[in-house]
Amino acid sequence: MTFIYKIAIPSFLALILIIISVALWQKRFIGEALSREEFVTINETVARITLEYLKADNFLEPFSPSSQKQFKDFSEELQRPSIARLTIWNRDQVIVFSDLKSIIGFHSPDHQDLKRLFAEEKPFFIVKKEETNEPVQSEIGEFLDIYIPIRISGKVVGAIEIHSV
Repeated sequence: MTFIYKIAIPSFLALILIIISVALWQKRFIGEALSREEFVTINETVARITLEYLKADNFLEPFSPSSQKQFKDFSEELQRPSIARLTIWNRDQVIVFSDLKSIIGFHSPDHQDLKRLFAEEKPFFIVKKEETNEPVQSEIGEFLDIYIPIRISGKVVGAIEIHSV
């Protein structure tokens, strides 16, 4: 009976704690893997369909009626169930297309994520808390902001910002 109290029960409890710790650790890595998978998939899709739908002239002004049809077709091709918002910016940091029509033409010269994108000219993602929209460590169920440069003829003419859940 002493064996059970001194060795078996503490060993069993230690094993339970290890299992719980591993499960929590795995949840974090699974969340990061899902975020990265979504990021890679969307990035590849944007690169594949950009040339088919978008032209450099589309990024000169936000309200060009001829460009809106192309942007709409582009966004419909890109849409996935996990995408909550789609915004396309030009180099002047003006929204040239959005699925939220009221923000088309909005200028955001201090948008730090866009500044980073245009400086580095490479895609990246940021995981943010749903309530505060602040960056956080990757967790399942949070918003994933994806920033992808749009290249036409090798030149970055704009950026796509995708809010994915």
